[in-house]
Amino acid sequence: MCDNSPEAGEKKGENPDDKQKYIQLVYRSALEDIRFFKSQQWLVTYYTLLVYWVLVAAAKSINYGAWLSCLVPVVLVMSCALICQLEHSIKEQRKIKDEAIEKIKTVSKK
Repeated sequence: MCDNSPEAGEKKGENPDDKQKYIQLVYRSALEDIRFFKSQQWLVTYYTLLVYWVLVAAAKSINYGAWLSCLVPVVLVMSCALICQLEHSIKEQRKIKDEAIEKIKTVSKK
């Protein structure tokens, strides 16, 4: 796994401009990851609603309505697990972004 933390690019005697460019790259990468994870959360939400709609429509049209209603909690648990995993990833990327902002401030002061 690649280390995207701002500290990963630090080396002794490194040019401050190179450090700042690296940290800005980490910052932009974290922002892009946050955007991607948020869009994935929305997709999970939309597809969950679509699956619920299909289950309701199928339950009305066939005689296995009770069996199909057992799928509702399964869909709920799976979608919640996916959304929680994506939220955890967003929190990690926000932490990396915040660290990058602090590093940019310290490098630009030097």
